[in-house]
Amino acid sequence: MQKYICQWKEGIVNTAHEHIRIYYGDFGSNAKLVAFVSPPEDNCFTVQFVARVEPDETEINKIIINTIIDETKKDLDHFLVAHPREKDVGDTPWEYIVNRARHSIGELTVDYEERM
Repeated sequence: MQKYICQWKEGIVNTAHEHIRIYYGDFGSNAKLVAFVSPPEDNCFTVQFVARVEPDETEINKIIINTIIDETKKDLDHFLVAHPREKDVGDTPWEYIVNRARHSIGELTVDYEERM
């Protein structure tokens, strides 16, 4: 089995193509869309954060949103970068995360969308 070395960067994800959506919270009406992730190019995933702090947010909402983004970054580091290095995952890191779509990963929920 091959071990993969990947990284991720912030950028724009073309949601007209294959991508995953990362939500914070249980999948459903209470989940907050946090980010889109595109398949890797040259072993680098592109992540577009859609959750952001707006200027008119209350201080508590700013703290909550920043915490959600920070926790999402930690989970992306683990599941897209560290996990594939630690284990022979058997499939590529993209397949690994897509195969777990619609499942919770910690506080996150992953939803896969295939578009061509």
